[in-house]
Amino acid sequence: MTRKYLQVIVFFLCLFLLSGVVLSAGEDITRISGANRYETSVKVAKEKYTQAETVIIARGDEAGGYADGLAASMLAGVLDAPILLTSPTALPASVAQALTDFGTKKVFVLGGEMAVSAAVENSLKARGLQVERITGASRFETAVNIATRAKSLGAIADYAFIVSGFAPADSLVAGSAAFKGKVPILLVSQAGIPEVTRNALSSLGIKKVYIVGGTGVVSAAVAGELGTMVTVESRLAGTDRYATSVAFARALFLGQSDVGLVRGANANLADAIGASVFGRPMLYVTATDIPAVVSSYLEEILTAESRVAVVGGESAVGNIVIETARNKILESNGAPTTPSTPPSVPSTPPGTAAGTITVSVGVSEVPGFDFKIYTITVHAMDVENGHQWTLLDPERAKQNVGDIFARASSENKINLYVFDALGDVVKTFEIESRNYDNEELE
Repeated sequence: MTRKYLQVIVFFLCLFLLSGVVLSAGEDITRISGANRYETSVKVAKEKYTQAETVIIARGDEAGGYADGLAASMLAGVLDAPILLTSPTALPASVAQALTDFGTKKVFVLGGEMAVSAAVENSLKARGLQVERITGASRFETAVNIATRAKSLGAIADYAFIVSGFAPADSLVAGSAAFKGKVPILLVSQAGIPEVTRNALSSLGIKKVYIVGGTGVVSAAVAGELGTMVTVESRLAGTDRYATSVAFARALFLGQSDVGLVRGANANLADAIGASVFGRPMLYVTATDIPAVVSSYLEEILTAESRVAVVGGESAVGNIVIETARNKILESNGAPTTPSTPPSVPSTPPGTAAGTITVSVGVSEVPGFDFKIYTITVHAMDVENGHQWTLLDPERAKQNVGDIFARASSENKINLYVFDALGDVVKTFEIESRNYDNEELE
């Protein structure tokens, strides 16, 4: 293939990737995604609701730890309302449009002004919406106030989910069950039970609790203290967040064969907040794989009639995960499966030490267009740790280690972020717009 034709192909590939086009995953598996976490929350909401006079809005960025979003699902269940995400400082355009599309009249804003600013609240009011803010002096009190307000609006369960206020991965798996059963989600710390949570167990009429997460997030001492106030039904936990999502599903979703799949990295947990309205177990996966514990569980429960919702774009949950899930559905019915194509991982460049990351970059100009194409290959020795990378914005992550990706840019330079498996940045490169010959950036 000549260089000219290769450039044309890469150019159109770039435009396709940048356009955000999402291919249908099929009748048995549906991918729900938007250009970012805020638009994804809109897409999720519209998957279930066509109208919503009442909407819940919570902070959606990772910096907030999803603290208020943890407790949102129970209120959503009582109101039968969607949950939309906002940035702390500005209402995303996609969310604003969704409020119009839904014919929304009232909005519950969760959290104080550090979580959702007065500017966001004022923009909602300027749209003629009635706004009620539910907040507290801390995330623990906000969770209690959300549950208390929900109780004033309708019947709630007489049991609660106890989760850590600082471990969203374990906590968010409880969202779907909280929505479906109108179950309060109350927060504790690893070492103690806040007084406001202690009082809420009585005022909300809680008779028993499920602890979600291991002793690393909710200690044995906390569990013991809870046992002096209410019945501790069980602790739902696994060796990691993936196993915890399975342990929760086994206990609270008996007989359920429809599931949701979301990426379990911290940076992607926002997708699980709005997806709680599906009322089905939400299981964690990686960008390129279904962990063994989740895979085994899916083999047990999936049937030919199962429906799987994958929340997040290809950068969050790759197509290989969808292919694997579809094959499990086919296998449940005895149908032939389709081969899955694993992501290619080029050999590590010579001289790369274990645990290091190198990046090969190529830049080419596109005749007649005022931008350049960056073709980037990431090499990592520690592939098992699942390093990922993204251009420009950590939310536009590309997770396949060693994958080759082309990105068009009119800027003179672009930023490249490399993440570990939990979504933490481990290396950053600033790549200038110049000619490269598959150079390695150390």
